Amino acid sequence: MLGLHPLVSSEIGDYDVERILTYGSLPAIYDSDEPWQDLKAYSGTYLKEEIAAEGAARRLDAFSRFLHSAALYSGKQINFEAWSSDAAVPARTVREYFSVLSDTLIGEMLEPWKSGKKRKPASTGKCYFFDIGVRNALAGIQSISPGTDEYGNAFEHFIYEELL
Repeated sequence: MLGLHPLVSSEIGDYDVERILTYGSLPAIYDSDEPWQDLKAYSGTYLKEEIAAEGAARRLDAFSRFLHSAALYSGKQINFEAWSSDAAVPARTVREYFSVLSDTLIGEMLEPWKSGKKRKPASTGKCYFFDIGVRNALAGIQSISPGTDEYGNAFEHFIYEELL
């Protein structure tokens, strides 16, 4: 399956990494005069039109809570029980929702590397959204300050997108 990814640094030219970490690199958003409002509208449209129209999630309110939780935990090791508690849905539903993220190309699971011999391999993967700006909009993160944990998480997400 082919997917359309956000722009990468080589496609933008003189790019602003701080802007990318906050608003992502979807072409219309990156060049927007009001990127936060455009991201919120994009995320809302996605929820209403894509998920609801495809019937991918039976309860849109529960899926919306899951998306917020998944966005907050994006780039961290997956813990279905913690995410289910935050989203107020059963862990088995969270597992199903991960399939929805993957099927709709908004997120994907990065499986853990298990071939290392020097240290114990990670037991769970990480989930990344297709664009850091969309992830921030779903999580409600409007700004990212250098030197914070959130900045480090966003930068890791940026590197993931660049490599992908």
